[in-house]
Amino acid sequence: MYARTSRGAKHWVSLLAVAGLVVLALQGAVAAQSLTAADLPVTFDPLKSAHRELFEPMFGTPFNLGFDPVGTLVFYMGTDLAQYPGDVYSNIRYVLIKSEDLAYPTLEFDARGGTEGSGNPSHVVIFGWQDYKNYYYVYAAESPETRVARVVDGQHQTLYRHGSVIWYRDRDKYQHLKVELANVDGKTVVNTYVNGELAMSYTFPAGQEPPAGRVGLGGWNGAHSAYFKNIRLSAAR
Repeated sequence: MYARTSRGAKHWVSLLAVAGLVVLALQGAVAAQSLTAADLPVTFDPLKSAHRELFEPMFGTPFNLGFDPVGTLVFYMGTDLAQYPGDVYSNIRYVLIKSEDLAYPTLEFDARGGTEGSGNPSHVVIFGWQDYKNYYYVYAAESPETRVARVVDGQHQTLYRHGSVIWYRDRDKYQHLKVELANVDGKTVVNTYVNGELAMSYTFPAGQEPPAGRVGLGGWNGAHSAYFKNIRLSAAR
């Protein structure tokens, strides 16, 4: 993780500024560990190097440290694109959390639009990740393309298209997104909450349930930017 100077961002900080923070220096260089279910829940603190190193950007997805408009040190995703191989679905960019495979994870966070590009009109939560060609995701967007989908052997498949807006971009305040996988009467359900309200729910048909896998977060692979804080991973046991 490192801080990067972004185009036109008034509240962005350089690597030297972040490295100069005494509290970061006191954390020391801690080798990244892979989380187990016993370690959860975890709320990721950008001031802790061990927490920062638990994020694994996929193919150059930008995910750095920066100060938000009120001066809080948070994670920041700028407008740089991820550079995917040609044999895989590449319309989203994301970072994975280093953990063991989780069957029923819950990932939530607060997001606020950054100063670059078009802000944060959409977000992606990854689950059931096996490799970069095989995973599931929820796409929360301010468009009818809000959906539950999966990528199988590099090919994209929409499982459920919601058909209505559930997320609105906002540069003035944080919004909360929560995606929860649950076992309900023997069936796997994925619930998506926006600002505490259930915005979308989908029950996987038999044979299409996501496997246990890793979890991640991100956005559309375009000119979007956002500040992230209070990123929290938990899992049913």
